[in-house]
Amino acid sequence: MIKNNRNYLVIKCFLIVFLILSFQIIKTQDGINYLDIKESQKKFTCSKNDLESVNTTLKNLLELDTTKISFGLSDYFYDLGMAYYIKSEMYGESQFRPSSIKAFESCIKKDKKRGNAFHNLSIIYYLHQDYPKAKEYLKLYKKHTPKKYWDKEFIEMVNKA
Repeated sequence: MIKNNRNYLVIKCFLIVFLILSFQIIKTQDGINYLDIKESQKKFTCSKNDLESVNTTLKNLLELDTTKISFGLSDYFYDLGMAYYIKSEMYGESQFRPSSIKAFESCIKKDKKRGNAFHNLSIIYYLHQDYPKAKEYLKLYKKHTPKKYWDKEFIEMVNKA
């Protein structure tokens, strides 16, 4: 009798764990893989960064519910940071600078080794003559970026500041 009750409890616990795991799998499947939709959301590139492309990208990115992004959230925040960065630094719309900084910081929270996000933060602070912060982010950029990809010209400029 005791053995039967014990078997019943084991089976019941197994079923509960199975149902919880099944629910988590289904919930994850409902999520968005940002990398799969990135190209349809991001309309600017290094060579094409006109204001219309940047504005369309911002609109597309801000319409996404980040709580539904199950993969690629670091890339999402990086792209958002770049869109804000282009508006604030290339088009002089300085009201977007704090949003750019916040997006790059969110990117780094999701991927602590994201060298290009550290690089962009260093550039922002350098451009606005906050040299201590520029140097702080430059140090992290160098730490998390293979040396062969370093922006040596920018590194020299910051080190001279």
